[in-house]
Amino acid sequence: VSIATPTPARYWLWVIALAIEISNGPITYVTIRSVPTQKSHMDERFGAFVIIVLGEAVVSVATGVAHTDWQWATILAGISGFVMAVSLWWMYFERADEAVIDQALRGGKLALIRSYIYGYSHLLVFMGIVATGVGVQFAIESVSGRGFPMAEQAVLCGGLALFLLGVTILQGASTHPLPQRVVIARLVLALLTLGCIPLGLSSLVLVSLLAICLVMLNAFDGVPLSVA
Repeated sequence: VSIATPTPARYWLWVIALAIEISNGPITYVTIRSVPTQKSHMDERFGAFVIIVLGEAVVSVATGVAHTDWQWATILAGISGFVMAVSLWWMYFERADEAVIDQALRGGKLALIRSYIYGYSHLLVFMGIVATGVGVQFAIESVSGRGFPMAEQAVLCGGLALFLLGVTILQGASTHPLPQRVVIARLVLALLTLGCIPLGLSSLVLVSLLAICLVMLNAFDGVPLSVA
């Protein structure tokens, strides 16, 4: 139907379809008294899709490097972009919880609400990874001297901030909530990342700085509570 619908009405059809898809799960559990339970494989599917999206981010890095001259700055930007992709993978899977959905199927209303928060916050993670990958590609291509407009910086920084928000929400909804220090550190980095947009940093400086910050954040996340 949307193919035959002119814009901008087509976009509204997409919004309606997405709203129906997102609300399908909650409506089902509210309207049906007894929902058949089974062992869920959603956690595996979430993880698999994260890997697929991260793969696209790595492809964006490779595409950006391929479209530029091989200079030390381009190579450094490409390495930084790859480090960012690995850091996102590290942050997501380090605290992956495979019991959230299964507990929701066997638990009460609170467990069910937690599972919806866990599941739907993955949308923020997916969008954040994609935007970060595209932003890294912009950054690598701009190293050759074509400029790094604020809109492209916003894609990179906004995507990373969106990922940090999404991964913090979904891991906070798991059966093993995040330590407060980790939540604060991630949100602070998200705000600092957004604050970099109006500074007009060069693409090489920005992508390298973000890569270093992500590595440091993951290292801090892995520090035992007794030490931190």
